Amino acid sequence: MEKNQENECKVLLNSDDYETIYNYFDLDKCPLIKQVNYYFDTINFKLAHNKCNLRVRHVLDKDTFTLTVKVPQNDGSNLEINEDITYEEFKILIEKNELPNGYIKERIEEFNDEKIILLTSLITSRYEFEYNSGMMALDYNEYNGKYDYELEFEGLDMEHAKYIITKLFDELNIDFKFSIISKRKRAIESRL
Repeated sequence: MEKNQENECKVLLNSDDYETIYNYFDLDKCPLIKQVNYYFDTINFKLAHNKCNLRVRHVLDKDTFTLTVKVPQNDGSNLEINEDITYEEFKILIEKNELPNGYIKERIEEFNDEKIILLTSLITSRYEFEYNSGMMALDYNEYNGKYDYELEFEGLDMEHAKYIITKLFDELNIDFKFSIISKRKRAIESRL
């Protein structure tokens, strides 16, 4: 199990801005990471009501599965808890709605006794690289017949993350606003 404080800022992009950033960082030399995020909750969104986001991320080229729960903190960051799981555990979660044994299951069972179900999934094609003491990710996301582009920067803290994003977009002369709608929320709302 791994816990970390996620100090991440996100900006939704249009296709031209995506292309500008792709070219600025010369990302044709950066490996492309393909991953699928599977989002879970109860039928009544009990986890979301308790400010928990639960997902499994399948990184396709590595064929790894990571169970993650994110809990927002007062400073705007997220506490992110990750557990590597096996394909068999993932399959049981999808087919039988049973979380694998571990810290995440124990924490969720403290406030939830309802069945966990798969709500939706989202495919991300990502370019990820270190930048200004943080980690930058340029994403193309596909979900429920829709798609979008997004830039994420995880910094040392939230102020650092906001500063780096603002400085980059000023340099590239791109108008932007920070995104407050997560991939999870966009994917879930698109299926309704």
